[in-house]
Amino acid sequence: MAGLPTYRYQYAGNFSNISPVSWFGAYHSSELPLLFGTHDQVFDGPSTAFEYNVSHAMQGMFPTSLCCLDIPISFATRIDMIE
Repeated sequence: MAGLPTYRYQYAGNFSNISPVSWFGAYHSSELPLLFGTHDQVFDGPSTAFEYNVSHAMQGMFPTSLCCLDIPISFATRIDMIE
């Protein structure tokens, strides 16, 4: 698949309700609850309106970078349902 564009992003979100401890900040894979829409089910406390907006924006942008590769992506699949 040579010649395909490469994309990257920098995540610096700091949402205390999805961090295992309050002082973690943005750590490796901390964006996944927002990307998969599980931010309101993860650790502690309700998600803010801004958190929902960020999550929806990330879900709207992320799959478009993979559409040309024919990789099936489902954000409706819950992680705890996968065996």
